Amino acid sequence: MGRIKIASLYHNRGVDFFNKGDYKKAEQNFVLALKFYSRSFQTHYELAKTYSMLGSHQLAIDEFRMALKINPRPEVFTNLALEYLMVRNFKSAFDVIKKGRQMYPQDKGISSATTMVRFSYALYLSHQAEKALKDKDYKKAIDYYEQALKIFPHLPNSTINLVSLYRLIGKSDEAQKLLNDYITSNPRDFLAHKILGDIYLELSHYTQAIEEYKVSIKYKPDYAPAYNQLALAYDYLGFYASALDAVKKAHALQPENNYILYNLGKIYRDNRMFQQALEAFSTLYRRNPDFPFIQEALAEVYILIGDKNKAGKVLSQEIDTTYKEYRLKKDRNLLLKLVYLNFLKKDYAEVKRLINQAVSEGRDFPELHYFAGRVWEDEGQLLKAVQEFEKAISGKYHRQAQEKIYQIISY
Repeated sequence: MGRIKIASLYHNRGVDFFNKGDYKKAEQNFVLALKFYSRSFQTHYELAKTYSMLGSHQLAIDEFRMALKINPRPEVFTNLALEYLMVRNFKSAFDVIKKGRQMYPQDKGISSATTMVRFSYALYLSHQAEKALKDKDYKKAIDYYEQALKIFPHLPNSTINLVSLYRLIGKSDEAQKLLNDYITSNPRDFLAHKILGDIYLELSHYTQAIEEYKVSIKYKPDYAPAYNQLALAYDYLGFYASALDAVKKAHALQPENNYILYNLGKIYRDNRMFQQALEAFSTLYRRNPDFPFIQEALAEVYILIGDKNKAGKVLSQEIDTTYKEYRLKKDRNLLLKLVYLNFLKKDYAEVKRLINQAVSEGRDFPELHYFAGRVWEDEGQLLKAVQEFEKAISGKYHRQAQEKIYQIISY
């Protein structure tokens, strides 16, 4: 009896044992068959399936790869890719199924497996991106997310996280494009609409921001952050009544949210409802005295209601604390805070000193010029005020600076 015939006998016995569910005996017979004829595609393929049933996925991969070399049939590509998934070798699974798709574009088995493999690989890359995020390696995280979305576009969490990273590094245009593409395929994703609104808000496209926040609320009516951001957009446009209505809804939905409570106080103030603003800011101050700018906000409302004593106490305490921090760390935000606090206190000489010192030390930035303009305006030096406001237009007080220029020129 020839070697091929003996191999065929062992192969057939292996198939019988496999069909009966006796995978160990099936394995033994397939191995014997290959000793007599090692180039049998069918035996390598059946042995690979047997190893898979036994949970020996790496051995299954080895046998499927042997079968693929002998005869690259579509079912081998499919099964090999799935085995790679079992050992979490997502890139190899993707590469194999991609090659199979190129050779057999119409095969239903490959087509079905392609979706699973692409999704699994993209998910794996997303997990790698999340690990990079935890390590604050934003460049690597962006690279992983971009790879994931290239393989499986519009993966929800990956898209939203990549948008957030783009915004973090100042790539607002890329973030906007990515979100618009995503929303085209996922028009009911409330979070995507809210984040797109945030991008428009950052770009000062307030009307477009309002539309996106409204869509977000349409699909999730109890989503407080969208109401909160909607209020800010209305506030920037000077629609204070609409802003107040929106922020009240946000506060009703999340009364414990300090950021919403801060905006509630701010919008009450902009509506000239100073007692309500004082109540909101005082509540926030009792909850969290270290909340950013809460003491300045409180002092400003005290000034507006004419209680200079309380304003002075709040400001003096905050100024002393901020000076101590600023001496230890020459931080830009601390400098701006000091300028703002002294401006509220109407210590214009100190405001000028701080700004001039910062400029002479090469630490100039637009927000300083906004407060310089406010000082010159209060002192009646309107030409100097306009010059400073023009320098402030590129900073975060751009809207306020433009309004001041318009008011002075109109006057």
